Amino acid sequence: MKIIKWGFLVILTVILIFLYLNLGPGSPRNSVSKFLTNIEEGQYEEAFEHVYFHNNAYDEDVTISQDEAKQIWVSRVEELKSEGIYIKSYSGIKIRSNDGYPQGYVTLTVVENGEERVYEDVFISFVHNTTKNKWQVGNLQSLESNVGEKRNWEKAYSGYVGN
Repeated sequence: MKIIKWGFLVILTVILIFLYLNLGPGSPRNSVSKFLTNIEEGQYEEAFEHVYFHNNAYDEDVTISQDEAKQIWVSRVEELKSEGIYIKSYSGIKIRSNDGYPQGYVTLTVVENGEERVYEDVFISFVHNTTKNKWQVGNLQSLESNVGEKRNWEKAYSGYVGN
């Protein structure tokens, strides 16, 4: 009987974690899906609503207004697109829990100077915005990048809006 109770508890826990990560308006899956769909459609101001912006480290206080951050982020993404670098499409979003925090992976098709390049297993970091009570995209990082090196599109689509 004890084994059945523990088995039920484990199954219930797995189901709750799945629901937490994948359903609901503030879930990581919902946030990244809306973010990437808005990017595909060129709706950068709407995409910014799913970005966790910061002008210092993640865990330091933000000292910039949301309107200023949006202006910086949107103009940065628009400038990159005018240079011929942008996310064209995405597929295969995978969300997992790592020590209770969500992390994701996605396949992105990025146009770089007129040529399409597919990046598989692009890492998605999430930060929980306690003010809005939802998970937001903090960063996209290709696993093809060298440590400490970021591609232009990785920098542009990240939530960092500092100097």
